[in-house]
Amino acid sequence: LLGHDFAVDDAYYIVDNPAVTRGVPLADYFFDRRTTASRADFTWQSYRPIRTVAMRAVVAAAGARPLPFGLVNLALYALAIALVAALALRVVAGDRAAALAATALWALWPVHVEPVVYASALGDQLSLVFQLVAFAAAARAVARARVAAVAALAALAAAALAMGAEEMAVTECGILAAAAACAWRTLAPDARRRAVAVVAAHVALTLGFLVLRTHVIGAVGQGAITALSARIALRAVPIYLWKYLWVIAAPLGHAAAYAAVPLGRAHALVAWLGVAAVAVALWRAKKPTLTFAAAWFALSLVPVLHVVPLLAYYADRFAYVPSVGVALAVAVALAAAGRARKIALAAAAALALVYAAAVPLEARPWRTELALWRHAVDVEPDAALAQSNLGILLLRAHAPADALVHLQAAARLSGGGPATSMQMALALEALGRYNEAAAAARASLAAEDTPAGRAILARINAAAAASPSPARP
Repeated sequence: LLGHDFAVDDAYYIVDNPAVTRGVPLADYFFDRRTTASRADFTWQSYRPIRTVAMRAVVAAAGARPLPFGLVNLALYALAIALVAALALRVVAGDRAAALAATALWALWPVHVEPVVYASALGDQLSLVFQLVAFAAAARAVARARVAAVAALAALAAAALAMGAEEMAVTECGILAAAAACAWRTLAPDARRRAVAVVAAHVALTLGFLVLRTHVIGAVGQGAITALSARIALRAVPIYLWKYLWVIAAPLGHAAAYAAVPLGRAHALVAWLGVAAVAVALWRAKKPTLTFAAAWFALSLVPVLHVVPLLAYYADRFAYVPSVGVALAVAVALAAAGRARKIALAAAAALALVYAAAVPLEARPWRTELALWRHAVDVEPDAALAQSNLGILLLRAHAPADALVHLQAAARLSGGGPATSMQMALALEALGRYNEAAAAARASLAAEDTPAGRAILARINAAAAASPSPARP
């Protein structure tokens, strides 16, 4: 999991970001959206000041190199494993075999390769660690009156840091409420009052964070919230719930970018029926710990289920926190296996070996960005982003013919766009196909007129004028 290059958006968030490489006043990380990334259109897509500050700390200590980020991510992952084990032990009332077996599966799931090796996923790592610390502190505040105030403040501080590292942590208050609801019958009256107070404080903190985030970046989601987006969400929510469950469990087939998921009515209806079946099964099982595990999985996914517009379809790193809920469900199932306990634990051990063998296979493409996007295209040939990124890298590697194939595939899959059209123009220019290059450049400028684009078109036209005319038959 070490020895890989910077990849994907690391250049924008780290290498070319002055707030990370040179540093800025501390307040700017929290109130100036330009500190998020060097690319302008990234500055309104996310608000992660704690991640940016952490990136600055890594660079200040060890330089803007991939290895230090890899080491920090790996250390945070080890800490997360320990915290997941502690949470699982609490959920299964101290059943060590069940808790440790589930934690081993969680630690070895190949879906976690991306959040470990992708340097910009430092925020995901920090966010999960802080969320787990927040849950542990909140549980102590509810259970122990003598330390309730201190523990509650610690929980709020950890939750704030989690949200500042990765916005998906806004679901923490919902998961905390689900935990309180599932444990309600076992709580004494005074513990119930503390639980309500703790949850209310976390809800208030979350609302404050959302107000601050919206004020700083000037947007609620990564797109307009309309009646159409609401209709899309109605279909997307159940489909993506099942998709993420599959992504978490799959040993192979992971990619840095995925193709669009079909959101047909029939598909959505079947997915909703599946969700309803799970809800009925949880109700009939009457196991609050299993309900809590399912709630953790579903609630932590809400920000990426396209309830609020999202540019990416789905991603492995989005499954990082939700996967804890799946691990908790496994722990509960193993603890309740009864006579089949030995068989269940043996099956978990065998599955862990499969995942252990898959991890290095999934990590290998991340060693270079070219290998990463080749792998993504092989796994997800219908992913427009994968095709586009591979085309751009091949163009930089002076392979314009191969680049053009993938850029054309990206245009076909996504309907085209000014950036893709201009890259196609550059590939066609390199191949000496100046008339086609000029047409592609003009198409790009018609959608987005930029000085750089006009300069490229002028250069192509000059090259076309200087090139010898083809001989007539």
